[in-house]
Amino acid sequence: MPYKIVKKNLSKMKTDAIVNPANKKPVCTPGTEMELYQAAGAEKMLSARRSIGDLQTGHVAYTAAFELHAKYVIHIAVPVWKGGDEGELDSLRTCYRNIFRLAKELRCRNIAMPLLMSGTYRFPPHKAMDIAMEEINKFL
Repeated sequence: MPYKIVKKNLSKMKTDAIVNPANKKPVCTPGTEMELYQAAGAEKMLSARRSIGDLQTGHVAYTAAFELHAKYVIHIAVPVWKGGDEGELDSLRTCYRNIFRLAKELRCRNIAMPLLMSGTYRFPPHKAMDIAMEEINKFL
């Protein structure tokens, strides 16, 4: 199963599922989350996200994608970087594993996701990329 790394706005991608690095609370925060909500139809997406409720770190849930070019949005509550001594590396690995598990359950043939935790959540990008590649390769 091939994969591609692209630099593209997730809200414009045509795919089965788009991954949203979500806030633990059902709110829309600046960054990737806000872009996805706006493109999907903010009120509809927020209402769907509220029906899920709070997410614990590493937990996933999905909603319809509404106006996005996808079937689903997979919401994942990612950890915040606190220096690396509070289990962030393992938490990030768990995030990828849970995303892939849910995508498989949903029978997604393709998914689009950002490099988790490398922006707002301040995870060092090189470490985030290493973990992403390890988990993608394990899944494939």
